Amino acid sequence: MDSHTYKTTNLSRPILIFLAMFFGVVILRSAWITEDAYITLRTVDNFINGYGLTWNVAERVQAYTHPLWMLALSGLYFFTHEAFYTTILLSLVTSFVAFLLVEKMVPRYNLTTFAGLSILILSKAFIDFSTSGLENPATHLLLALFLIVFLTNKLSFNDKEVFWLSFIASLATLNRMDTFLFFVPSLLFIILQRRSWSAMKWMVIGFLPFILWEIFSVIYYGFPFPNTAYAKLNTGLARNDLLEMGYLYFINSIHWDPITLFIIITVTTLTLYQGTWREKAVSLGIILYLFYILWIGADYMSGRFFFWGTADCRCLVQSTIK
Repeated sequence: MDSHTYKTTNLSRPILIFLAMFFGVVILRSAWITEDAYITLRTVDNFINGYGLTWNVAERVQAYTHPLWMLALSGLYFFTHEAFYTTILLSLVTSFVAFLLVEKMVPRYNLTTFAGLSILILSKAFIDFSTSGLENPATHLLLALFLIVFLTNKLSFNDKEVFWLSFIASLATLNRMDTFLFFVPSLLFIILQRRSWSAMKWMVIGFLPFILWEIFSVIYYGFPFPNTAYAKLNTGLARNDLLEMGYLYFINSIHWDPITLFIIITVTTLTLYQGTWREKAVSLGIILYLFYILWIGADYMSGRFFFWGTADCRCLVQSTIK
């Protein structure tokens, strides 16, 4: 029986509402802003006050790593002219919408659905970076939107679906460029399934937001990628040292937040073993991104890159009911 034929009982809805409310309380109580967010907020302040998308007024340097999130913050900051609570508000609203989308995304199969949603609440990485001022809330939201379209289609993707999937992937890439790696296997799956110029055309059209930003970035900043990308990927450190730091990043996560990596490993293994080809494409995207994190030496913010809760939740439920 197809997973989407399962129905929610009358008891399920109150429990789902409770989980959503509980999630809201948890992220509100743990809401915070990291110092890195103020790099973006300085650019936002300069932008709104007419000094351009700059760090120092006289220098065009893309110091922020998330153009889409920066533009979203700018839109709200234009009205508030206040940084801290504006950032918290946008993060909370975006994260809450993402959580509600995950509830719509998973199959209606009571206990496993509740387990999947509960995992999001129990994941320290997911909760910690549902605020923080960084781009994770928008990434969670866009991942959920992508998976709703990608995993619920039963037949071949039509041109409209190819466009929307590409458009969402484009926005996610614009939000944080290295997340494009997550979408590569899924987009390749679509190309192999369709094998038509029409699909390629709509995929390119869907990626226009990112393409247009890259053109703007080269003209305005002189470079296609954020300044941090060139700094972090050209440290001069030996590959073995970077791999060791990446390894320690994973070990640190296991120490402080064991449930997140346990679920990631469990879900990807189950999905690769018994999932559909679409679900396998999603898991391959997660693996590809995690290998990239290991390869570059990760980051100093524990759990920041383990934002796969939306994908894990959907695939865990699907794997469990099989």
